[in-house]
Amino acid sequence: MPLGYLPVDTGVRMLRGAEHPLSAFAKSASGEPAIAAGIMMADTPAQVEAQIRTVYDHGGGFGHLLIMRQAGFLERDATVAGIRMFAREVYPRMEAW
Repeated sequence: MPLGYLPVDTGVRMLRGAEHPLSAFAKSASGEPAIAAGIMMADTPAQVEAQIRTVYDHGGGFGHLLIMRQAGFLERDATVAGIRMFAREVYPRMEAW
């Protein structure tokens, strides 16, 4: 777990046996709870841009943006399609910021 990924007290609780705070989202059959909590960004390109913009504004901008475009059981074709959609439809909108 990289430094800063979770607050120190949360890491300590996990070392003592507490469940990871994102476990409930991982157990959900839907991404909706994670999207609503701001942990996952997904949906239409316009909605993803709005979700990223919320984080951008809250944090005062980005020096660099690192995104994970594949997780879990997402197949290669779906991963590539998502990366291409981001590059073609979301990133160009962000360049105007």
